[in-house]
Amino acid sequence: MYWGIHNAIIVKFLADVDYSIKLRYRTPFNAKSNPRTSDWEGQSLMLLELPQWVTHRSLISDEEFQLDCSMTWSVFPKIDTYIALEEDKTILFIYNVVLPLVEKKMTVGIFMNNLLEKKSVMTYDSMMYFKGVGYLPLTLIKGKYKIQLKYKTDACVTYRPSTDWQSVALSLV
Repeated sequence: MYWGIHNAIIVKFLADVDYSIKLRYRTPFNAKSNPRTSDWEGQSLMLLELPQWVTHRSLISDEEFQLDCSMTWSVFPKIDTYIALEEDKTILFIYNVVLPLVEKKMTVGIFMNNLLEKKSVMTYDSMMYFKGVGYLPLTLIKGKYKIQLKYKTDACVTYRPSTDWQSVALSLV
């Protein structure tokens, strides 16, 4: 049996008006759900209002690519950025990676100025799909930072963002 936890994080500034928000999803395989007879299933939606002074940046890998399967750290395409802080600031780094893994290994982590942030690392082994969601709050001192989301894997698979279940994204809030 396969199961998973699926998260989506969207950071938007909204006008002060009424909204109708719907949550829709599907799984990448044929699964039947019965929340009345299962003690592990559930769906939820959380909305969080952030203060106006909160800034954010979202990076999404939106082009197809072949994963480097040499088990060396590689940058996810389009998931690297630079930030310059004029003062000390706490930043919440949030990554979301969903890929086919096909009984292989994958590790994902955030690199800052080419150094791995060890608390950001997530590893899966022998799974059909890789589903990694990481949250890392860091207080950074004034300065310039190069930020990258990297991976290492032995899975020679193709990332296809045109599917509705594969994703590679990094948000800075």
